[in-house]
Amino acid sequence: VTAAAAAVLSGAVAILVTPDNPPKGFNTYDSYPGLNETEVLQLADAMAEQLLPSGYEYLVLDGGWSATSKILPNGTKVSGPHLDEYGRPLPDPNRFPSGFPWLVQQLKAKGLKLGLWTIRGVKINAVEAKSKVYGTNYTVDQLVDIKPVGGGPNGSCLWEKATLGINASHPAAQAFYDSKVALMSSWGVDFIKADCFMCAPCYTAEIELFTNAVKSDPREIVLSYSPGGDNAPQNGLWVAENQLGSMYRITTDFHGGWYGWGGLQQNIFTAGNFSALGLFGQEGGNGTHPDLDMLPLSANWWSGPQEQADRGETIATVWMITRSGLMHAGKLPADPKTLAYETNAVALEAHAYGDPHIPVYQGNCRCASHATDPWTRPVPHAQAGKLGPGCTLDRTAFPACVAKWVSPINPPQKPEWTAVAFINIGENITEAEMNLNELQMDPSVRWELADVWTGKSEGMITGSDTKSFSLRPHASVFIKAVPHTLQAVDLPKLHPLPLE
Repeated sequence: VTAAAAAVLSGAVAILVTPDNPPKGFNTYDSYPGLNETEVLQLADAMAEQLLPSGYEYLVLDGGWSATSKILPNGTKVSGPHLDEYGRPLPDPNRFPSGFPWLVQQLKAKGLKLGLWTIRGVKINAVEAKSKVYGTNYTVDQLVDIKPVGGGPNGSCLWEKATLGINASHPAAQAFYDSKVALMSSWGVDFIKADCFMCAPCYTAEIELFTNAVKSDPREIVLSYSPGGDNAPQNGLWVAENQLGSMYRITTDFHGGWYGWGGLQQNIFTAGNFSALGLFGQEGGNGTHPDLDMLPLSANWWSGPQEQADRGETIATVWMITRSGLMHAGKLPADPKTLAYETNAVALEAHAYGDPHIPVYQGNCRCASHATDPWTRPVPHAQAGKLGPGCTLDRTAFPACVAKWVSPINPPQKPEWTAVAFINIGENITEAEMNLNELQMDPSVRWELADVWTGKSEGMITGSDTKSFSLRPHASVFIKAVPHTLQAVDLPKLHPLPLE
């Protein structure tokens, strides 16, 4: 009897963990491939000291934790995934000799929770070995897709040919995913990053199988789907309405660049389109959280050209005001400036208690090669799309374009305020104009303004006043706006930004 079937028989209600706040943590993918358990604990010490006080609790081991190698009697070295008799990945015994249950306990002693990466489908090694599907009389080779819905041959990922997709209609398909989740749960894993599920193609049937397995597990596990490069707002609506994932990627892998496919410029518009369906908000997301991918910030961001430093601040601003998941992906210990952005108490208050509205745009914000595409405006569900590879996004695409985000903040037992972000998407210095009516902020009161990152006062605005902020290309400003009838408080910063 599978976990999903057992839940039905017992009358238990299968539920997904839907955290009030988007998950926060650290992911190893960008900076630390091939870790061993000693190195993981060293990173955990730095994370517990620097990030945990601000709520970053998940330490996520990304892909590669099961990769192993051994020397055959003839001297040949062979490498591949370390699998059990049921074709399920196990930690590399060379790098994790103490096992994951031990590692979980070590992390919990530091106040942290272990997250693991996994991938859709079954490893080709298990298919060749005809490994049994746990709890059934079937073997995994019988599950493999013959007519895949997309991707590579046999439903494999386009970027991972050694993992084959599952035929979701097979009688043992649910049992296979139940057993994968059950094994990770038995180790004490609290967060699963499930890769090569979203979108596109959207492996909808396998998403439902995997979500069923997580929902039916007796432990509460946060579920994050990726990668999301072709994820459309309608897919996000499907996830939210059916509560299929605690967090789900809406972008391809993001490594900090500005231009082209997967660049920050594109991702800002993507976030705007998902917000058109209310998916970033407290209510529209139905407990699920769109994810713009990891935060790639580290010390090298602040020693390069001005544009790079401006872009780094814009990354922090966008992730905070949209309430994206916050997964530090840079080095640990983190440098002071990166830490100042990621642990700023006011920004995190906006992230936790915000309700971001649909952004508005200033200037000519339409793609030069697709001038009629509606991706920069709030649009009906049927039209809500995203900027795709057809747009060249060269440096002349947006000579003047500003995205304006507004998010009312309602922290418990504290005064309400409004977060406002202006982002220069263009290639020239631009004056971003603040108008209360345009931003749907009450013009009958006077708003006290302060920069979230520095605490510097930016004056006041009321009525039909217009206030301008001069922004360099790709730069932004993140404002805390407090109605004058409420007491304006100082902006606390756990780690103030170092002065230039």
